[in-house]
Amino acid sequence: MSTGYLLRILKPTTTRVSRREPGRVTAGDSAEAQIESGMLDLLSSPVAGSSLPLGAGVLPEIILALSAAGTAAYLVLGHHDRDNDTFDWLAAGLALSWRRPVRRGEVLIGRARLRDVRRSTLHLAVETSAAATGEVLMTGELEFVPVREGRALRLSDGMLAFEGPSPEAARTCFSAHTGGRVARLLLALRGALHRLCSRSAPGARAL
Repeated sequence: MSTGYLLRILKPTTTRVSRREPGRVTAGDSAEAQIESGMLDLLSSPVAGSSLPLGAGVLPEIILALSAAGTAAYLVLGHHDRDNDTFDWLAAGLALSWRRPVRRGEVLIGRARLRDVRRSTLHLAVETSAAATGEVLMTGELEFVPVREGRALRLSDGMLAFEGPSPEAARTCFSAHTGGRVARLLLALRGALHRLCSRSAPGARAL
């Protein structure tokens, strides 16, 4: 008889995207993304044939809050709405502060707002909260630069424009492109998070 069990895991969903100008990324744009409960259970479960959990080495109690906020940030950047893939957004800097780890059973709401568009960077304020109570778990800022083939690009007007999604698409789960970019963001920040947890201070310095 099998002693295994099944976990129902839902991928992050878009709960809100608000734009000041349709079809364009503009300062003041904001988005929300929701991560359902169960992800922490999944990452805390042992890998088959091993005593190590699936999320060993990635600090899931910490990383999930960043995942929710990072998903919202990429929604603001509009990459899920683009047909072309001529450039990518890279998280080049961060300044984050955690108030507490994610708890099992919590639904997370990640929020992001584009604060500033500069010559070559976009700066977004982010936060993640517990959906049930509204308690804020993490706050901070992410800095993104456009890149192509590993090289940073000067920000152009065309990079901020796109064709908006249909009303149906706006209600669906975020795309595989967004998921991949969030995954790369999380991998890039894993070393910083390890350093964060080894310190007594709750915040992380900007990279």
